[in-house]
Amino acid sequence: MGRDARTNDDQRLADLVQAGWDAYHAGRERWLRTALARLRGLARDAPEVIDLEWRLHFLRGDLDLAMDEAQRGAALYPDDPALCHSAGWCLLELADAEDALPFLARACTLDPASADAWYDLGVARERLGDEEGLQQAFKETWRLDREATASQPLRIEAADFEAILRGAVSELPAEVLQSMANVVVIHEDYPDAWILDAPPYDPRLFGLFVGPVYAEVLSNQAAGAEPSRIYLYQRNLERQFGHPDDLAAEIRVTLIHEVGHYLGLEEHDLEKRGWL
Repeated sequence: MGRDARTNDDQRLADLVQAGWDAYHAGRERWLRTALARLRGLARDAPEVIDLEWRLHFLRGDLDLAMDEAQRGAALYPDDPALCHSAGWCLLELADAEDALPFLARACTLDPASADAWYDLGVARERLGDEEGLQQAFKETWRLDREATASQPLRIEAADFEAILRGAVSELPAEVLQSMANVVVIHEDYPDAWILDAPPYDPRLFGLFVGPVYAEVLSNQAAGAEPSRIYLYQRNLERQFGHPDDLAAEIRVTLIHEVGHYLGLEEHDLEKRGWL
């Protein structure tokens, strides 16, 4: 094969892989299936093709097949951090943290700059009761996330985020707003470092409630305590919800969840009241 032909095949492969990723992120199973059908003819067992193969199974809802394909990729390419991470992630989704752990630890060793791999390693260690290990992994995630986005623009302006948040607060029922008279709602890019020193430790929280709950405020048990605070973290929300409409909806959902924590309400209580 001549150099020009190889160059053309490489470019076609790269274009199809990108098309596959675009389809996956859009949740378009048919488009991903079409891209993979073409990719198999070019490089069936290339690592980037295997990485898309398991994702097709995942979109179809078959986690067992997704895990089998991801583990096959990790066995074929043991030094590929993405495939090691994929195998670990699939096992985590199947609630098998013990088997996921070595794949995730290897992914972090192979690519120590992968915040996602460190985060999933922390989740695995948390499920296995390794508090020290999860703190170490989450500290790496926190550091890498902040470094990665330091020079990246926000998906929506901070002022727009604030406007959506204020609108969500104003839409709360009147009796809830009355109970929140002394609650401070705070918008930040990321959790501050203190989140890493106590449960839930999670550097990728969408929101957090801190301080006295409403029952303590009513009973005067909170006298002298700092005011109750609800935090919403824009960068964490933006990572998961790319479309502005989805992001705006999740800002409201996150706020309601944290208000629920303040009021002592569980998920089913919020649903019963029609807030979610």
